[in-house]
Parts: sequence; C-alpha cells; structure tokens
Amino acid sequence: MALTQRQNDIYNFLKKKKYCKINEISKQVFCSDATTRRELNELSKLGLVERNHGGAVLLQNPEELSIFIRAAKNVKEKEAIAKFASSYIPSFKTAFIDNSSSAMSIIKYIYLKKKTIVTNSLVLAMELSKIENISVFVPSGYISSNNNTVIGNSTIKNIEKLHFDLFISSCTSISKDGTFESSEEQASVKTAVLERSSVKILLVDETKFMNESTYLTAKLSEYDYCFTNASLDIVNKFKKLGLNIIKIDMEK
Repeated sequence: MALTQRQNDIYNFLKKKKYCKINEISKQVFCSDATTRRELNELSKLGLVERNHGGAVLLQNPEELSIFIRAAKNVKEKEAIAKFASSYIPSFKTAFIDNSSSAMSIIKYIYLKKKTIVTNSLVLAMELSKIENISVFVPSGYISSNNNTVIGNSTIKNIEKLHFDLFISSCTSISKDGTFESSEEQASVKTAVLERSSVKILLVDETKFMNESTYLTAKLSEYDYCFTNASLDIVNKFKKLGLNIIKIDMEK
C-alpha cells in the first residue's frame, strides 16, 4: 500500500515540524480540515503519526517503520533484484524469509508449492497462505504493531529448534563490518536464523549502503550471495571485503 501524494506531503511536512495542528496542515497541503483528518487517520493506521486533540505528532521510531511504507519505496529496484536473485535459489524444502519488503518481493519468482516457509512477518504469512499446497509457520512471540512482525525471546527459542535449507533476507544497512538493524530484537531474530541456515541470500538495494544502523546481524562472510543494484564502485569495494556480491543490470 503506497501513500497518496497528499499523504506524502503531510508526512514530509510533519517530518520538519514534528507536531502540527490540523489547520496548519490543511493550509500547507491546500485541503479542508475534514480531509486532513481523514488523511491523518490513514497515516496513523500505518504507524507513521499519532493523532491527538487538534493535531498530529510524527512518530519517532524509524527502526519500526511500517512494512507498507517500506514496501512502497524503491519498488522497481527491489522487484528487479528479487527476480534476478530467484535464478540463484538452490533446491530447498524449508526456508526462512524475513520481514523485509525486499525479501517479500521474491515469493512471486520462486516455486513454493510443497515447501515449508517460516517467517516472522505476519504480512508475508498472509500472502503465503494464498498459495495452495504450502506449509507456512510463524514462530511465537509478541507482535510489533508498527510493522506486523513477531519478535522477542520466545521467537528466538522457537527458531533455535529449527533448521533451514535457505534464508532470504535484507537489512537496514550494510557496511564493511557487516549487516545491521536499527532494532536489537530484529537483529537477534535474524542472527538466530543465520546460525541455523545452510544457504544465506541477502537482497539489498543501493540505499542500504547509505544508511547507518546500530545492531550487528552478521559479518559479510556469513552470506553466500548478496544481490544489489548498487554502483560498480560499491560492488567492487565489497568484493574485496570478501562478500560474494552480484550486481544486477537494471537496464534489462
């Protein structure tokens, strides 16, 4: 679900002001107060703002950015990366697909019937449930309401009992030191899965190389393949660091 132009304008205005009254926003985006209230209600459902009496506050929680907003960013690039990476997917019976919008893009390109897919993404689990003859498993835990993800100690304990032929994931940021998440709990879940997976595939669009995050998930050497649309300079740099990184051609 992508934001409308007006919702984008309101969200960007709130990013500058942090808090605004309804009439301030209405003047900024040239609409009625009633329309502004409706748009703020939609942004609130997506976990981007918090409504209060007479106005709205920007939620200061970037690591838990709504899955719907993440999925709407760099759609063309993520689709191209996922489609290209699908040709490298080995034969598998059980796979863990993480809660990233990049990893979600790949499900339309790989054969999933008679497979067991584990995920901590409720959104992905619902999409997978539409496929016939597939087993979908969501580990227990508590739900992060902003991005509909299951996390926590019980999630990790469930994962520790399993083994995966394949792990498909993305990250919040990537650097010479490894892959990172902005949330310690998200990083812990991914680390647990990596330790129990035979083949690890990383999907990262070029923006991931520009981000900065706090919690280390894994070192670069832990991934078998990394697919990206980043520049050749970045790709060559990471190859020298020991990452099996493959650049896709966006022109094709």
